[in-house]
Amino acid sequence: MPMATIVDKQSGQLKFKLFPIKNVASFDHKRHVNYYTILVIAKGKGTGAVDFSEFIFLGKTLLFFYPFQQFVLRNCDDIEGYAIQFHHSLLAVPEKDFISSFGSLDFGDWYTHLNLSRVELSVFYNIIDKMYDDLQQCDEVVSNTLMSLLSGFLDKAFQVKFYKNMNSDQTTNLPSQLLFGVYIRELIEANFTTAYRPELYAQLCKTTVKKIESDCLLYFDKTLIQLLAERLILEANRLLYLTNDSMGQIADILGFKNERVFAEFFFESSQISPELFRSLVRGSSIDLPT
Repeated sequence: MPMATIVDKQSGQLKFKLFPIKNVASFDHKRHVNYYTILVIAKGKGTGAVDFSEFIFLGKTLLFFYPFQQFVLRNCDDIEGYAIQFHHSLLAVPEKDFISSFGSLDFGDWYTHLNLSRVELSVFYNIIDKMYDDLQQCDEVVSNTLMSLLSGFLDKAFQVKFYKNMNSDQTTNLPSQLLFGVYIRELIEANFTTAYRPELYAQLCKTTVKKIESDCLLYFDKTLIQLLAERLILEANRLLYLTNDSMGQIADILGFKNERVFAEFFFESSQISPELFRSLVRGSSIDLPT
């Protein structure tokens, strides 16, 4: 099946894109894009790197990435599948409602991929086939049918994830080093807006600062402070793009003392002001400074 794309004729922004994956050339380097990406992998294997973690996938897998989340696929062999990319406005729901409805697929979740059974994969492929059929007839306009199919795809993905979480312990068989990575990721996720000092995380892990810093460097090749900063920037990017909150409100949500401190942190990390970032990413899908 060929690539199918719908672009907003006024803004030039991508609204929906569906294309087959025969190699990972589109995903082997980090980019900033203002749309969601879902990869449906039917066969092949590889390594994914997202935020500050890595995972290995092997055939029949769903991968989820949200706007401005930097991810890379590498060491991939014989990859086949489909990629779905879409702007959140395609579902015609308020931005915050979209996050609350489908955010558990990616936001705040260290486990950004789902292993699928043969039957589950066939269900998603069936939805993709219907999307292609509709795209051949919609003449570059997003139809109600396409929106319904996308919503159904996300609903099904949520059901699959919920079922797997209820019926398996994803950390039971992980080696101790990976268990540390999972645990630190969960600690950061729960505390990144309130706890910034390594001492607090060392206390939660019942270890020393020296030990936790050493383990972070070993597992992530980054310090704990770098991990915390990355998570704050990810959340700041999301809030700047998906909400109309003021800079002061975002600073407060993220736990900064005031708007000025937040702006300085954002500029130091991204080499761009938060105001300019919001203006640029809402205007078009572009590559920003890394």
